[in-house]
Amino acid sequence: GRVQFVSFLAIFITFLNSIEASPITFNTATPVAESETMLRVQYSQLRSSDDPSNANRDFRVESATTTLGYGTSNKLALFIVFPYSERNIRTSEFGAEVRRSNRGKGDMSIFARYTFWQENKSNHSVGYSFVGGFIGNSGDHRRDDQYSLLPWNMQNGQGGKNFIIAALMTYQADGYQVDGQLNLQHNQEAHDYRQGNLIRLDLSTQYRMWPKQFASRNYGHIYGVLEANILYQYKHKLGGSPDNNSGGKTLWLSPGLQFESKLWQLEAGMQIPIHQDLNGTALKNDHVFVSGFSFTY
Repeated sequence: GRVQFVSFLAIFITFLNSIEASPITFNTATPVAESETMLRVQYSQLRSSDDPSNANRDFRVESATTTLGYGTSNKLALFIVFPYSERNIRTSEFGAEVRRSNRGKGDMSIFARYTFWQENKSNHSVGYSFVGGFIGNSGDHRRDDQYSLLPWNMQNGQGGKNFIIAALMTYQADGYQVDGQLNLQHNQEAHDYRQGNLIRLDLSTQYRMWPKQFASRNYGHIYGVLEANILYQYKHKLGGSPDNNSGGKTLWLSPGLQFESKLWQLEAGMQIPIHQDLNGTALKNDHVFVSGFSFTY
């Protein structure tokens, strides 16, 4: 029960090591040292209610994502991601309101990050990495309700076995860090449905705001985080035919804060869509709020 969880957490925290600042909106750059295990838990709230159709859709997703990483060497780190979400949509058309919901585990993903080039100098360090992995079909993807089979955006899983590759860069200097990635996700078909392939370009800057300098008696540091995310998704396919009301381009701007101590890290951020060029009547996003914590041992 709750007592056992609190006791476990207290014991766990006593073995924690110092951790570094990291991006909030993507996890491929999460730092993990050799022979170190990292646990990161993020909670997010997405709302999409900018509906170009006449259905007056209001779509909301609350997600808890757990990422576990392990550094097998100073070059190679392995990660496994467990998502869980609750999805709700409300539509109102011709005076009739319909509410549909779904909750459950999503598709687990496994990926590896290999740092093929690292340069450390007295005033900065820079590293380049490759990331590769796959997204399994462990999530529920054929759920229905009293109306019918739930639509694809209400399913917790996609059904197909999907693949991800990415190129990653990290630059660290005194007082700030910059992470960037180009990430490609290739999706496969399942049950006559295929979600569009996804291309994303991410950039994150973490700036140490207070205190400015490291000291032996510091209890932690506050970082200001600013991230930009460019996402392009191809149209989904239903029965082999493209869904003209899916896919498109979105530019997000994501300010946030991180508190980093020698033992753990807290974070919070808000993803704001600056530009959305979506196809047909695809539902536009309002915002995504992200919060979380991480620690290593």
